[in-house]
Amino acid sequence: MSKIAFTDIDGTLIRDYACVDFVAYLLSKGDLDCKYYRKCHDLMGRFQNNEINYEDWVNKSIVMWGEMIEGKEENMINERSKEFFENIKCKIFPYSRELVKYLHHNGYKVIGIGAGPAEVIEPIGKYLELDAFSGTVSETENGLYTGKIKSTIHNNGGKTGIVESMLTDNVEKSIGIGDTIHDRPLLESVDVPIALNPKDGLKKVCYEMGWNVATDKDIMHRIKKLI
Repeated sequence: MSKIAFTDIDGTLIRDYACVDFVAYLLSKGDLDCKYYRKCHDLMGRFQNNEINYEDWVNKSIVMWGEMIEGKEENMINERSKEFFENIKCKIFPYSRELVKYLHHNGYKVIGIGAGPAEVIEPIGKYLELDAFSGTVSETENGLYTGKIKSTIHNNGGKTGIVESMLTDNVEKSIGIGDTIHDRPLLESVDVPIALNPKDGLKKVCYEMGWNVATDKDIMHRIKKLI
């Protein structure tokens, strides 16, 4: 029998949206067409103004990501992602490494799930020593990006599909950790749902469902009581 802990990445283990910051980083290096700065800014504005929902924002952002890197060298993007991670390492929450280490100590595999580009998620996952991590995978041919997206994690229900595929009869206990209302399907899929620094929408659901609520100040105390 095994134990698994699933955790969201952006906003849960690291501050802000790393994938958005990565696009800005590539633009600052002159690696992307500057027209995408305006496109990304406009799309984010539409989401923040409630003109499109979260799922539409993620889906459109990932499709645009494919367009941005079409024809770019995979090696170049991977090198940039390593440079970028060194710049954002300070945004990883102080509790993140301790939390992963404690879960490991108690026999849990820790799986990071994010819809952002795998090139961004991979260095975060390796730094935190996650057992596995999922992100959006872009298609390549002969070392160049084709502009097509191979994975489906950015689609509605994509994250939940990954969780459910891993929750087999051999799983003894499962934990889910998230911070926004968009993590609700993840939290509903596990034995022990934990809302970490929940935003208003998720906070309300937690009280309705009786879910565990933790903050960056008490997450370690809470996790030790729960497992």
